[in-house]
Amino acid sequence: MVNRSTRVSLISPKFCLDSHEFKALVNEFGPHSGRFIDKVPHDWLDILREWVDTEIAKPLEKARLTERINQIQLKGYLIPKKQSETPISWEQAVEEAQQKPETYEFTIGDALDPSPFSSWEATYDEIVEGRNIQFFYKSIEDILFYFLPLIQNAKFIYIVDPYFNPFDPTKIYQKEFLVRVLQQIKFHNCYYLSIVTHQTESNNLPVDLVEQTEAQFEHLMRNNLRLHWHLLSPEYFKTGKKLHDRYLITDKGSLILGNGIVNSRKSRYTISFAQKAKHDGLIEEYVRPFDKLINQKTPKRIEVNDYS
Repeated sequence: MVNRSTRVSLISPKFCLDSHEFKALVNEFGPHSGRFIDKVPHDWLDILREWVDTEIAKPLEKARLTERINQIQLKGYLIPKKQSETPISWEQAVEEAQQKPETYEFTIGDALDPSPFSSWEATYDEIVEGRNIQFFYKSIEDILFYFLPLIQNAKFIYIVDPYFNPFDPTKIYQKEFLVRVLQQIKFHNCYYLSIVTHQTESNNLPVDLVEQTEAQFEHLMRNNLRLHWHLLSPEYFKTGKKLHDRYLITDKGSLILGNGIVNSRKSRYTISFAQKAKHDGLIEEYVRPFDKLINQKTPKRIEVNDYS
């Protein structure tokens, strides 16, 4: 079964017959492909490692596949359950998926007996066909739909938007977006949220930005989360640097927004997952420079940094 309205799939950890199918999964899924796997059962990776240990005879091939399993674990392929949720078994997940088939893009069963789902082999052509689907958004609900799988695995999040101002009463949707992101972070392991934006007449943020952030948002922040503003003044751009496009960047992957964080009744805008080279470039452009500053001093829970 295929459902293009979601980017999360339910895939048995016993899905592959050989190393080629396993490598295909690594290539087709992950943050840079905008496709994710529900981590069910909770020992999904351990079951896959056991398959490698028992089914792969050649030591070099076994080492390569083990490294790819580590890649799945470290790079955000799997969507973890919320910290407050009780892990469920594969059998429970199958039953729930049958009751609500719209939950997943693909449902793929065991290689030897995929019932009641399809096998990897039978589903692969559909997976390939869906590689380059164009996505659109009109509201923060649409943005959060695509952003949530990245939030769930993120250690840090950067909101990059030259006109982001959750204190502007004409942009109440931006406040709602920040609230929703903070609510999601509470259930996961993100420890740092950064907002990179302009400080100009057209984006007039409060003078007492720390105090306003504390008053309106600190009660939503998990205990070990830091929220930092990075304000770029017109003088900053005289060096040749620019801030025009809008991005949602995490350590695992990024989203490229066609027109920032907006609510639109009529227009719709493109939204896409950044491929690896683009994501790496965004990290170098927007994360590394500010990280260096942060690491030079004792970071505060809420802080404003001005860049002239």
